[in-house]
Amino acid sequence: SSGNYWDDVDGGSGNDTLDHSATYYTGNTLNFDTGTGTGVAFGTDNTASLASIEEYRDGSGDNTVYSDGYLTYYGNGGDDTYYERTSGGTDNVDMGADDDMLHIRNSGIGGDVWNGGAGIDTVDFSTLTYSMGTQIDLTAGAILSASGTSSEDLLNFENVIGSQGGDLITGNLSANVIDGQGGNDTIDGVGAGNDIDGGDGDDLIYDSSSSSDTFEGGAGTDTLVSDNVWVDSNLFDMVLG
Repeated sequence: SSGNYWDDVDGGSGNDTLDHSATYYTGNTLNFDTGTGTGVAFGTDNTASLASIEEYRDGSGDNTVYSDGYLTYYGNGGDDTYYERTSGGTDNVDMGADDDMLHIRNSGIGGDVWNGGAGIDTVDFSTLTYSMGTQIDLTAGAILSASGTSSEDLLNFENVIGSQGGDLITGNLSANVIDGQGGNDTIDGVGAGNDIDGGDGDDLIYDSSSSSDTFEGGAGTDTLVSDNVWVDSNLFDMVLG
């Protein structure tokens, strides 16, 4: 599509849906937290106000969405970027097709559903600074609290960027790219063809696959646990077989 799509939108009371799915626009930003939209989809001046929208269905372009914490989001196609609200709320997000990025910005765990959909999708915790870190399990499809008593769904993601705390990150059978970032992380890639970087801190990395993977300890005193004789011990402070 081309031309203008819509200007100001106010859903009013009730559960309201803004449906953009039949269009192709790219490079738009929809910030439901501040109630603003910018880009070619938003009328003659490329801006709009967004109010009282509970569900958003995105078009097939590459767009950016900021949640108000209570949003149901369907990404459709395109390489989309989604930002969780920094505090409060419960999101239900289906990123849809293509290669999407999800930024987790709220350290509270419980109630959210994150689905990467098709494509190579990445979940990013790097802005979180909670010292105990986060438990991220791609095999179980879950984010767990430090105590393990509460969880969120994390489905169909392939890549992880960890937090600045001591994370426990478990991959899945996809070829995962995992960056532990800060903290003393424990990382297990599970499947084959992984690219794992422990990042800063004293990290413990498990090589659970008999196939070719790439490992980098990063800064700190790092340990790789592996039965594979081809592991380059120069990349780690300690290699255990």
